[in-house]
Amino acid sequence: MSVENPYKNPSSEINHYGGSDDKFDQYNDDELKLLFRKSKVIGAIGVYATIGTIAILAASIKMSSNNLPLPNYVIFSIGILFLIAAFGSFTRPNWGRTAGIIFCALTLLNIPPIGAIISILGWSAFYPSKVLFGKNRFRHSELKAKYKARESAKKANNGQHRTFGA
Repeated sequence: MSVENPYKNPSSEINHYGGSDDKFDQYNDDELKLLFRKSKVIGAIGVYATIGTIAILAASIKMSSNNLPLPNYVIFSIGILFLIAAFGSFTRPNWGRTAGIIFCALTLLNIPPIGAIISILGWSAFYPSKVLFGKNRFRHSELKAKYKARESAKKANNGQHRTFGA
C-alpha cells in the first residue's frame, strides 16, 4: 500500500501554453520557430531531390554513354542517390540526415548559382537538426501544430494586455 507524502512539494504539469508537452517544453518560441522552418526546408529539399531524380534518371535512360563525358551508370547512380535523399527527407530516419547532406554536396555541382543556394539552405537545415531525424524525431505535423498553438497563444495574450487610450 503506497501513501502519498503530504510534505512533498506540489507539482504542476501545466505550462503557460496550455497543457504539458515534454517534447517541446525545452524549446522557447524562437527555437521552435527555427526548427519548424528547418523542417519545411528539409521537405522542400525532398521535393527538389525528387524532381532531380526524375530528370537525371530520364536523361540517363534516354541518352547513350557515347554522347556523355560520364558513363550512363555513373549518372544513373547519382539519380539513385538523389532518390535515396528524397526518401530520407520525407521519412526522416537516422540515415536520412546523412543522405541529405550528401545530396547537398552533389547539388553544389549542379547549375552553379541555383545549386549553391540549395546546398547552403540544405546544409543549414540538415546539419544542426538532429532532433528532426531518427526514431524519436519531431515530426513536421507535430512541429506545425505546436508552432501554431504557441503563435495563437501569443496573439491571445497580446490582445488581453493591450491598453487603448492613455
